[in-house]
Amino acid sequence: MGLTTLYLGLDDTDMVDDAGTGQLARSLARLFLATAPGCRIEGVSRHQLLQDPRIRCTRRNRCSCVVVGVQRAAVSASVSLARDHIRKKAVPGSAPGLCLAEEERIVPSLLAFAQRAKRELLSPSEAISLAAEAGILLEPLGGTGEGIIGALAAVGLRRSGNDGWLTLCEGIRDMEGPMAVGGLLAAGLDAVEDERGQGLAVEEVVETRGRVRPALRGGRKVVLVRRVGMKGWMTVKPESGGP
Repeated sequence: MGLTTLYLGLDDTDMVDDAGTGQLARSLARLFLATAPGCRIEGVSRHQLLQDPRIRCTRRNRCSCVVVGVQRAAVSASVSLARDHIRKKAVPGSAPGLCLAEEERIVPSLLAFAQRAKRELLSPSEAISLAAEAGILLEPLGGTGEGIIGALAAVGLRRSGNDGWLTLCEGIRDMEGPMAVGGLLAAGLDAVEDERGQGLAVEEVVETRGRVRPALRGGRKVVLVRRVGMKGWMTVKPESGGP
């Protein structure tokens, strides 16, 4: 039956003392690797949504998306794996939501909803309606279930290929110290660019500081850097920031 690409959007709305949606998403990705034979993790991304005092969150109102390739026969098991993990790991009092969509079901209406979530106050009922029309799973998994808005938005923003940044993909958390641009590209990253969007030559050296978090730009994984002194380069956070 072959592989299918699943987008798993998460938003637990956060509590003051919890580790946050990002850590929950990364732990889910690692669980897939450990327990789902033959799966392929394509990365965990983080996305910034609207910041508004009417939206419950601790600080920044961010959501995350895990992209994983699994056998089509394993889709149902993947749903159960994600659902059970979130219920187990989400902090009491949070309001987690889960969205799970096969790539081909992420239709333009979902992409538009995701973009609106960055600038408008949206309702759970609209998210539920759009997910039902597209035939994708969207579930509240605790509390008020408000996290379904961010969960759906995470899927749309990640599918757009032009929003947010990767907090986990192959090798980035092992990158330490100075590295040549050529080495970063050989490790699977698509580009290293300065703040003007200019690509660096392969022989240039970048001080990674152990903080390689590629921005998603036009479907590419782009490491953003700034000049330090006359010759050096250093990684910088994507525009939206984040660890």
